Amino acid sequence: MPLTGHWHLYYIELQKCLKQISSSEKKKKFLEAPLEQWAYFLAKPQDNQKPLEPALKENQGIMEVYDMLQTFTKEDSLREQYRLREEFLRAQRTEALEYQRMIEKYQNALKDKKDVQKQWETEKKERERERREKETAFKQMEEFKYNSILKLKQQEISLEKIADILSIPIEEVRLLSNR
Repeated sequence: MPLTGHWHLYYIELQKCLKQISSSEKKKKFLEAPLEQWAYFLAKPQDNQKPLEPALKENQGIMEVYDMLQTFTKEDSLREQYRLREEFLRAQRTEALEYQRMIEKYQNALKDKKDVQKQWETEKKERERERREKETAFKQMEEFKYNSILKLKQQEISLEKIADILSIPIEEVRLLSNR
């Protein structure tokens, strides 16, 4: 299937490929094309002790990969260096992911803190508004009682009778009338 420009994607079933070329005549004909050479190279396990098959030596790409495999498998120090590098890269990726998770947790915690602070400020403002409303209502009630007591007093009604009419204690009537 063509992808872009010179790129192509191939799907090859390696086991079927090996079964198809069971005889040497079929194998020779099969290994004439580069794609089939790669399929054969990938399907058949390579032994470093044995030389590469002559039909595969013609493919420059396969030769490069084979030489790299020879180098890595013959020298233990290179193999160990490669393993350590892979381990280092894996650890580095893990640490980077963990660091990213920690940053996300920290950002979420900051957001939650800001949300809680906003909620607390809103509740504080609401409590303050309710307190002012109660205070205003209390002042208005006191003013209403005071004005009512004055008007009833002007009509020369006794303090006991005023307390009974307004349904408030006599002590409060005396206190407000002397204000």
